[in-house]
This record gives sequence, C-alpha cells and structure tokens, in this order.
Amino acid sequence: DPQTGIDVSINYNIIIFDRYGSQIFEISKANDGDVWDGTYEGKEAPKGTYFYVMKYNLDGGAEVTEKGWIQLIR
Repeated sequence: DPQTGIDVSINYNIIIFDRYGSQIFEISKANDGDVWDGTYEGKEAPKGTYFYVMKYNLDGGAEVTEKGWIQLIR
C-alpha cells in the first residue's frame, strides 16, 4: 500500500494465541486468503481476549513486528 508503506505482497505473518499462550491460528503469505473464523480445532473458540503477533515488511524490506490484544465477541 503506497500510503502506509506496507508491502504485504512480499511477506506477512499473523499468529493468534489464547490466554494461556497456546497458538490457535496462523496466517502468512503462504496461505494467503485464510482468515480466522473464531474457531479452534473445528469448534467455536470461547469468547474472550486473544493475543496476536503480526510481522510484515515495509517497502524497502524492513521487517516490523506488532503485538496486541483482540476481543472475540459472540
């Protein structure tokens, strides 16, 4: 995206963890098109707070890592 300087066509990776630190979802350029649908192992994940780690490349190749919390509401 020219406005943000983020080039997701090169590389990105997003991992979602539950409150206990277990990885429950991962998406990257390799599986482009997947989205987390709020499930884990074929069952609805409990509503609540989840942690994410997102890595992506800026134009020019610099890697950025962002971390934060998301709220799953049912």
